[in-house]
Amino acid sequence: MRHRFHSRVAPFGLLLLALSATAPAQFTQPELELAGHVGRRVTYGLGLGDYGPLLPTATRTQDQQINDFLTEQITGISQTTGLPIPENAEANNILQGYPIPINPVTGEAIVGWSAAPPITQFGSTLTIEQLSEINITYKLFSAFPLRERLTEFFQDLFNSNYRSLFGFFRNMFGQAPYAFGSQVQIDAIAHRYATYFYWEQNDHFRANATGTFFDLLNYNAKHPSMLVYLNGVTSEAPTPDQNYGREFLELHTCSPQGSWVGPGGFIFLPNYFFQDVLAASRIFSGWSIQDASLNPAMPDIQFLFKPTVFTGGLPTGGHFASSPPVTNTMFAQTFTNPLVGVFSALEDPNTTSEGDALLMHMANSPATAEFISRKLYRLFISEVEPPPADPLIFQCVSVWGNQGGNISNVLAVLLTSPQFRTDTTIRFGLARRPIEVMGQAVALMEGRAFDGTQATTLTRMSHVREMKERVEHKDFHFPTPDGPTTDSFKLHTTLKFLGSTRFKQELYSHFTLGTAQTPFPFLEHPTTGELSLGYDYLGTLGPVVNFADETSITNFFALVAWNNRQTGADWGHIWNFLRTDLNGVLTPTTLALEFAAGLAGFIPRLTSGITKGLCHTLNQHK
Repeated sequence: MRHRFHSRVAPFGLLLLALSATAPAQFTQPELELAGHVGRRVTYGLGLGDYGPLLPTATRTQDQQINDFLTEQITGISQTTGLPIPENAEANNILQGYPIPINPVTGEAIVGWSAAPPITQFGSTLTIEQLSEINITYKLFSAFPLRERLTEFFQDLFNSNYRSLFGFFRNMFGQAPYAFGSQVQIDAIAHRYATYFYWEQNDHFRANATGTFFDLLNYNAKHPSMLVYLNGVTSEAPTPDQNYGREFLELHTCSPQGSWVGPGGFIFLPNYFFQDVLAASRIFSGWSIQDASLNPAMPDIQFLFKPTVFTGGLPTGGHFASSPPVTNTMFAQTFTNPLVGVFSALEDPNTTSEGDALLMHMANSPATAEFISRKLYRLFISEVEPPPADPLIFQCVSVWGNQGGNISNVLAVLLTSPQFRTDTTIRFGLARRPIEVMGQAVALMEGRAFDGTQATTLTRMSHVREMKERVEHKDFHFPTPDGPTTDSFKLHTTLKFLGSTRFKQELYSHFTLGTAQTPFPFLEHPTTGELSLGYDYLGTLGPVVNFADETSITNFFALVAWNNRQTGADWGHIWNFLRTDLNGVLTPTTLALEFAAGLAGFIPRLTSGITKGLCHTLNQHK
């Protein structure tokens, strides 16, 4: 039995006892439901060994247990020992297989590389596919899944596109003074550099996900991925590009409008006007990147500020500034939301001081605090937008502070709120990404699909990534500035999932296993006529069976992911999934029948005993 989290754990035997139909009630159903709910929102899936920190003990209430668990998730510090909590062994073992600097004691990726063997941009061998697998590894096996949820949240918030950065480097390295050879060789170097910077950015988000919002905002504004994606590298006087200035206000900080409670009551007010977009674009102009290396064979890409170039007293290149400098004022128009706050800064033709001041101003702005708090509300509490003038959002804004935006304080407010802990009316409608469904399957399998040598594990992780990309998206490849939206995912609500499970259970109850030649005569492929080996129910119930074979986890993910898209075009794809294991090898008929036979024995136990408890807690409540 694996235990992913730092243990203040109720013994596993007590949990099984509590879920048994004939055993004394060690835990009440509401306690199990609350533990399942907290786990589902904070993690990417709970296994039985993960429940202990969320359940009461003989000496501690459930609230105390959950509060300590969440504090440990936010701080990374054990509430028992006061010491840093390391990654668990599974995450550490998998991560060690990739070419990234890992602390062998904690299992943590080393941000900044100072404590690791020297790794240069040119020397990095990581591929974008491997980076995606590292992300999945953290999601499925990390001891800090809350941090992973926030890493994904900020990767989406500060969205950029890998293909844009690759294209930039492809063009850059194809010209003098670079001489990397053929186009194939140039492309390989461009991929290497683009991946390096997404790796660097992703690790920074992970390491600072519960720190200050300013740290993330400032880092992103000067990072090659954003400077290339939103045209910062070409934004110069006399006509700065408006892309980043616009997205900075609309998507990264305050949003176009915010709430204001004045003498006349609650109203919505614009947070900025077009003049403010133009001013922001001028302030951030001249922010670019350069090759700081003296050796064209090993480029060293760094942030670059381009000072103002004056011609006849007018700015004609680099940063936009006047001669003599004037004061830039933003958010001062009539009817602008007072919560944004008026911003003023003297133009500086030689440094980033204007932009740095604007970044801090917006990071401290109550309008930004409201915008980010509402997005975190939708992540952890409900996909439905909180109502205007919601007291919980006001409470989040009040703890945001004026030191760059305290993310940990906002998380503490949201995760200790009655809406998060006790409101059961919204739990069944909460949506899941396919990676969450996958995470739950892996948790229930207790990671056994990944047992074996490190090489075998990495191969299987590669196939997991491929499955994820088929139903969701490629990490770091969002084509639009606002990243993935709810509509772009094949989301699965608990109600849809539960209804599907019950339908498959009932359908199966009317049939029995056939012969080896005709195991399920009532189900045939609509085009080929081949038997489907239990298409209608095999996958959805697979992970609860908890088989160690790879077929269970593969079928589960494939079928649930396509559960609500049963068109003719999808049948063939599902059919192929059913007949291959996690390594892409055709599944022997005997293995499929063995799996189905185990399922037949499992189904009668769905409504009683331990199985009822597991299904109810792990599958019905998110």
